[in-house]
Amino acid sequence: SAGTTGFWLCDTVFNFFAGYYRSDGGIEMRVGLIARRYLSTWFACDASVVTADLLMYVLNKSVAAQAVGAARVGKSLRIIRIMRFLRMLRLVRIFKLIQVLEELCDVLFAQTAMAFFNVAKLMIGVAVFAHFIACLWYWVGNEADGWVAVLILEDESAPSAFYRYICAYHWTMAQFTPAPVDLHPTNLTERLFCVLVLFVGFVLFSSLLGSTSALISQSRQKAYVKLKEQEAVRKFFMDNHISLSLSARITKFLKGTGPGKKRLKDSELPMLASLPLSLLIELHYEVYSQSLLSHPLFEVMIDISCEVMADICHSALEDVSLNKGEEVFHFGTLSSSMFVVTSGTLDYYTGPTLLVDTDDIGKSVVGEGVCLSEATLWTMWEHQGLLSSVCQSDIIKVVGDLFRLNVQKTLAFRYLKEYAPVFVRRAVEAGEVDDTFVAFSSKNELLNNVHVFRQSSNAVCAEGSRPDPPGMKSPNDSFAI
Repeated sequence: SAGTTGFWLCDTVFNFFAGYYRSDGGIEMRVGLIARRYLSTWFACDASVVTADLLMYVLNKSVAAQAVGAARVGKSLRIIRIMRFLRMLRLVRIFKLIQVLEELCDVLFAQTAMAFFNVAKLMIGVAVFAHFIACLWYWVGNEADGWVAVLILEDESAPSAFYRYICAYHWTMAQFTPAPVDLHPTNLTERLFCVLVLFVGFVLFSSLLGSTSALISQSRQKAYVKLKEQEAVRKFFMDNHISLSLSARITKFLKGTGPGKKRLKDSELPMLASLPLSLLIELHYEVYSQSLLSHPLFEVMIDISCEVMADICHSALEDVSLNKGEEVFHFGTLSSSMFVVTSGTLDYYTGPTLLVDTDDIGKSVVGEGVCLSEATLWTMWEHQGLLSSVCQSDIIKVVGDLFRLNVQKTLAFRYLKEYAPVFVRRAVEAGEVDDTFVAFSSKNELLNNVHVFRQSSNAVCAEGSRPDPPGMKSPNDSFAI
């Protein structure tokens, strides 16, 4: 049809501008190199298919529109048959379409849905393959002594092309599965073709059955393991005489901690462990740097040295996924990390409260981009509240010891030694602070305060007599002046 021909023609043109992955993993977008690669790969097949489609379209129009002699019509029909044979090259495009679909599904579908999609993809492939086998079976049987003639003789009301196609498709599916069919080969050619299809159907049916059985077994195994775990929890409650209210709360929490839509972490991908160190550092930098830039200090650090930020992203961070109701830290515990919320929502309760008894008093909602417990990087800090996730959330932990170890002997260390006492001074001036305390709201405000501190040599001494705010102990030795 004109629509199909136009589609493949546009696809051929667009392939001259579609980028590709180089051998080093980068994306090549230079038009000259893209065209050279396409000309050496798929262009010959695409050009032959499009040319055949265009000639078929022109010849069909010319034969239908002009009244020509029988000889010329016969010649045109022979050319049309040749063009139809050339159009069989379109089958090669199936392999290209399969590759494109797999790449698209890797992006759109979650891991839990991929197994079902693979089975659906296999079934669709079988349906398409059966279509071509049915067409060949009809072509083989469309002789004077073939099964098509026998079908017409047996049922005069069923010679329509659609009915004969359905019969051919039914016969094809019967060769792939143990299903009955009333069509049988009537000559040697049909019988040889039938034997060939039976061999192909044996392999195809075994593959389909194996894939489907594997998916069902995997799903049943997961359900059985979950059922056993739930039974073990109930037995634990009974053996230890756990109260009904507490067991109900625990059961409700466990039901809400299913797989969910957790963000995939690089630690869950064993294949990434084989990457060279330089690529891993660059990967971690691109994954985590944008989240850290929500804090003004890291904006300054990335201006000072991208290498230092890359080392921090690679060595000093931990990516943590939280289920609904999971608690991150509690009041009075010694903090070891700064926290950056990358997705989801969390509740922060100020003071020594138990989550199960809290109301909205002292509660603040913490969303994406919020930083907590920054004081851990500069002082000995005790948490001043409780942090709990409201829904499926992700946070980044900036581990204090690893952070200080990575910035020592770098260009950023001198600046951080100036920033640390400025942060402590702002916390002292604020009086009572908690984990949500932020010393500076913007990069410019931070730079101005550090500049003022640098100009005043007595800035720290002038504030030294003032008591530390609750939770904050002496400054960390790594950044002591």
